[in-house]
Amino acid sequence: MGVGRGRGNAPIDATVGVAVLFFAGSLVCLPTLVLRPWPEVWLPGVVFNCVTAAMLAVLLYLFRSRIGPLLRHVALCIGAIDIAAALLYGGGGGATALYAVLYLWVGIYVGAYLTPRAATAYMVFAMTLGSIALAIVCTPAVALTIALTTMVTAAAASVIVGVLTAQIRALANRDPLTGLGNRRALDERLAMLQSRRRPRPVGLVILDLDGFKEVNDAQGHAAGDAVLVDAASCWSSLLRDGDLLARVGGDEFVAVLDDCPPERVEQVAQRLARATPRPVTASVGVVWSDGRDDLEQLLTLADGAVYRSKSRGGGEVTVASPELVGTYDHLGVGAPTHPEFPN
Repeated sequence: MGVGRGRGNAPIDATVGVAVLFFAGSLVCLPTLVLRPWPEVWLPGVVFNCVTAAMLAVLLYLFRSRIGPLLRHVALCIGAIDIAAALLYGGGGGATALYAVLYLWVGIYVGAYLTPRAATAYMVFAMTLGSIALAIVCTPAVALTIALTTMVTAAAASVIVGVLTAQIRALANRDPLTGLGNRRALDERLAMLQSRRRPRPVGLVILDLDGFKEVNDAQGHAAGDAVLVDAASCWSSLLRDGDLLARVGGDEFVAVLDDCPPERVEQVAQRLARATPRPVTASVGVVWSDGRDDLEQLLTLADGAVYRSKSRGGGEVTVASPELVGTYDHLGVGAPTHPEFPN
């Protein structure tokens, strides 16, 4: 028992991804500067792009922990301007066509890290700048050919990466046995609810199966797995589409009820407890918030309520409502007994 705050292997940080794009763009400039294959290229401009891109890459990496979404979007916009400038510096020749490949990298990045709407908006912005640059330095036929080829390639890459990323995230957030969300899905949902500008009531319900170990010991793990699957199916059928039910431990589950008033949260918890399939029962801990509380602390409070239900024989629902920080009221029973919240 106990809902810990588990963390899986973190994906590459989004800010580090931007830093990689700038560093790669800096490297792409080097062959033009060293080998000078195109006489029409304006070398001072390429030097400027090479140096500034390298500097931005270093700064983004060094200060990655302090850079939020807004600064990251600013950096991406600077990148779009840099690419358009590179097209201009190419003078309309082979260098211009070469530097257009940078849009492919951008498409891959936004498909992996941005929402579809944000990715589309950024690609439109970047491609508009690029098209203007191409129209300035290339003949209409060359500009149109490079623009269309680049746009289609970058858009296709962005869509494919976006679909694959969504599938990977879905698999990473799913419990393979029950098909429910897992601990990672719970963490992400709580973080999303906590970051909302307009708070709404949230209910947290922890369900811990009583007698599950006995089923495993007496009938084997296959029988235990069947109990978990049955419980997940029964409980899921009683929740709304927007609610989250996650399996966060061997026999422990958490339901997150968004935009749910307190009386409704308690009703749902009672209904879930009654629906628990035999031969097990569920000790249930419930807590709710108006949306302004620290949800991780409330989750620990709900865990304390589960401990109280367990200590009274199991199969009960204990409802705890924090009125103040550090104050825990158990409605009709008393404060939940828990090592972290002693009476």
